[in-house]
Amino acid sequence: MVWGMLYVFVKGDEMLARKVLKDDDAVDELNKQLFRELLSFVSRYIEWIADHATNVVELIVYLVEGKIIHHTRPLQPN
Repeated sequence: MVWGMLYVFVKGDEMLARKVLKDDDAVDELNKQLFRELLSFVSRYIEWIADHATNVVELIVYLVEGKIIHHTRPLQPN
C-alpha cells in the first residue's frame, strides 16, 4: 500500500489510487483478526501462569503447615 501510495503520488494513477483505498479495508479486517487471535493467545498464557502460581502456593502451604490442599477451594485463612 505504501508503494502504491507513492506511485499514485508520483504518477497520478487514479485506478491504483482506488485499489489502495480498497486494500485498506482488507488490512483493517486483518488487524481485527490478528487482535482477536493475539488476545486469545495472551489470555491463555495468563491463565496458565495463574494455574502455576496456584500450584506453587499449594506446595508452600504443604511445606509450612504440612497440609495437603491440592484441589480444595477456597483456601481458608487460619
